[in-house]
This record gives sequence, structure tokens and C-alpha cells, in this order.
Amino acid sequence: MPIDSNQIYTLGVDIGGTKIETALVDASGVIVASHYRPIDPAKDPSRTIQDILDSTRICYRESGKSAVAMGVGVAGQIDKLTALYAPHPIFLTGKM
Repeated sequence: MPIDSNQIYTLGVDIGGTKIETALVDASGVIVASHYRPIDPAKDPSRTIQDILDSTRICYRESGKSAVAMGVGVAGQIDKLTALYAPHPIFLTGKM
């Protein structure tokens, strides 16, 4: 059975230094649900992961939809094997 492109949703997660923004969008890019959550950069990283999961669930609950794909934006580098995060140099020095 072919997939109806009108039923395809993608979740976008923007992880910043002080916030997480999550949006569920349809195939044409229309936002069907979004959530903004401030975070404390000094807290345990596992709490940030829980915040991402909670924000995702909020988008799903508000829209009644779920995603078939997910994109994550983070300023810096993440090691794909260890998931360790190296901040973008401007965050360390304040200079470009």
C-alpha cells in the first residue's frame, strides 16, 4: 500500500545552549505542532535528553500525529560513536 504524502510528518529538534525547540511538520513544511522548552545548560545531560523526549511527546499529543523522520540541529560537533558533544569554537572563545 503506497504512503500518502499528506500523512508524512517530520520532527525537527533544535538543541541550543539554553533551549530546545521542537516542531512537527507535514510534507509541505507546514508546522502542525511545536514546543519551546528552556533548559539549564548546567544540569545533567541525561535530563536534557528527557526534555527532548518530553517535547516530542507534547508535539505528538497536540497534533495527534507522529513522525516518520527526525532532524536534529546542534551548534557544534557530535561524535557518532560516543555521542560526545564538542561545542562550536565561538561558544568557547566568543570570537569567530
